[in-house]
Amino acid sequence: MTTYKGIKGLSIREIAGDPDPLATGDIWYSSVTAKIRGAKIPAGAWSTAADTNSSKHLCGCSGTADAGIAFAGNNGPFFVASEEYDGTSWAEGDDCNTARGRPAQNIGTQTAALFVGGRAPGNNAEVEEYNGTSWTESGDLPVGTERAGGAGTQTAGLAFAGRSDPGTAVCAETYEYDGSSWTDGGDYGVVAMNPFGFGTQGAAVGAGGYNSNPNIAEAYTYNGTSWTEVADLNTALYQSSGSGTNQSALSVAGVGLSQKVEAWSQAVTASNFTSS
Repeated sequence: MTTYKGIKGLSIREIAGDPDPLATGDIWYSSVTAKIRGAKIPAGAWSTAADTNSSKHLCGCSGTADAGIAFAGNNGPFFVASEEYDGTSWAEGDDCNTARGRPAQNIGTQTAALFVGGRAPGNNAEVEEYNGTSWTESGDLPVGTERAGGAGTQTAGLAFAGRSDPGTAVCAETYEYDGSSWTDGGDYGVVAMNPFGFGTQGAAVGAGGYNSNPNIAEAYTYNGTSWTEVADLNTALYQSSGSGTNQSALSVAGVGLSQKVEAWSQAVTASNFTSS
C-alpha cells in the first residue's frame, strides 16, 4: 500500500494541537484531536479599514495592506497627487508627472509602483515608475488602455479587462508583462471596466467593475493561466482601487467620489483530513 512516507520520504509529524505559524501545504497529526490535519486557505472576507484623506475615484493603487500608495485619479478634473498608506492612516506622497485617471490598477509596490495607461483626458499608453520618492516615465503600453485592472510588479505585471478607447467595447482580455513586453494571458472571468486587482502575476485577485451600467461585486483569482470566481465584495463597486496580496488587501474608494474602504483577508487555517 502506498504510504505518505513512501511518497514524500518522511513521516507525518505529531503535534499537540496545530503548528504556529501555519504554512499552506503543512500536514501533521494532532494528538489533541487524534486526526491528521493540514493547512489551507479558506474563503476570504471583507471588513472596514481607514478612509483616504480626500474623496476620489479612477485612481491608481499599488502596494500591500500596510504599505500602499494611491495616485492620480479624478475628483472633478484629473490630478497628479499621491497618498501613501502605512496600515493605519494615509499621508501625502510625490506627485505623478501626468494628470490621468483610469490606469491599470495595482502593479508594483509602494516603493516600486507602475502607473500604466489611463486617460488624460484622451486615451493613452503612457507608463510611469515610482521609486518611493519620485515618478519617472517608463516604456509605453503597446496599445493605449484605460479602466483596466492590474496586479504584479514592475518586472512581472498583469493588466486585465478595461477598454482601449472610450468608444470601444468593454473586454475581458488579460496581458502579462515581463519587464519589457506584454503577452496574452487567460481571459478575465467577466467583461468589465474598472475592476481592481491585487497580488502577483501568478496569484492575483480581481474584483468589482461595471458592465452596461450595473455595478459588479464578483471577484476572481488568477493562477498565472486562468481566472476562478471567489467571494463577492460586500458592496458592488466600480472605479475603485485595490492594494495588497491575494491573502491581505484593500479596496479603496469608488464611484460617486466615495471614501469607502474594504479589507480582504484570506488567511491560512488548519483543517482535518480524516472524519473519524
